[in-house]
Amino acid sequence: MQFGLKDEQEDLRRTVRKFLDDVAPLESVHTSSPQNGARPGVWARMAELGLPGLTIAAHLGGQGAGPVELVVVMAELGRVLAGEPVLSTVYAAEVLGRCQGPVASEWLTRIAAGSCIATVAPSVAAQDDRLTGEASWVVDGASADLIVVGRHLAQADSPGLVRTPLPVLDGTRALATLSFSDVVAEPLTGADLPRAADTGLLALAAEQIGGARACLRMAVDHATTRHAFGRPIGSFQAIKHKCATLHLEIEAAWASLLHAAWTASVDGPDLPLLAATAAASASEVFVHAATENIQIHGGIGFTWEHPAHLYLRRARSSYELFGSPRFHRERAAALIGM
Repeated sequence: MQFGLKDEQEDLRRTVRKFLDDVAPLESVHTSSPQNGARPGVWARMAELGLPGLTIAAHLGGQGAGPVELVVVMAELGRVLAGEPVLSTVYAAEVLGRCQGPVASEWLTRIAAGSCIATVAPSVAAQDDRLTGEASWVVDGASADLIVVGRHLAQADSPGLVRTPLPVLDGTRALATLSFSDVVAEPLTGADLPRAADTGLLALAAEQIGGARACLRMAVDHATTRHAFGRPIGSFQAIKHKCATLHLEIEAAWASLLHAAWTASVDGPDLPLLAATAAASASEVFVHAATENIQIHGGIGFTWEHPAHLYLRRARSSYELFGSPRFHRERAAALIGM
């Protein structure tokens, strides 16, 4: 079976790419040194394009897109290291979209309108719809208006909730620790948390592959323009092999991701297995691509002035964000009875 993009999905990719190149290019990430990942005004423009509500149903104001369209968009965001809260918000929207009742619908409408930043936090102790405990490494936890905690919703201004931004290696992604002390929360009905978590894995994997592709493009461009011994360094076999190997690894990871996204779009039973394998592959290939990009650039690749280090920082932080490759492979092994 061959997995590729349809014409309308390619159109979506081109539209999002042009938008990001105009509104949120890599250069703005490199020069702004954001403290919380997001850049002023960019999130509002993304909301105008419909990115927060990409997978939310049309009758709630969203775009009604599926998992394949989601990974197409997330790959473009990863290409430019966008730090706006798209990943966290679409993940939370996936959880809410699988719930029943007016509470979930109301928040989905706000997310689609761009008036709500949402995120997902690990579960903490819940008793009588009150939350107590601590959740660490929550993406956009300090800026979110709404926090999905297991099968409950907590609002950012809830009494008893303390949010502490974390110092991070990757300045393009904001993380926080959330401390809950008898926080009143709204229960969610009918939430399919495992399925939503797998979709969140696919979104992150797409970001990683987009970043890996950008690293390869950057490395190839440098190898064709940088000369040594009177010839482009890309003409040397060692550099050729590095770039060729990266290309094969990236395309294999992308094929694995598209397979998983298509399976999610038809609600296939193999999604947990395919999401786990896609997540493991994407994490490893991004780190490899970011590392080789710096290696091919030589001395300049280690400097703060060059953006190569930004990709390595994002690659290393994303490597562990929703579980390491080892974690995902152990999960895949368990799913097939190994």
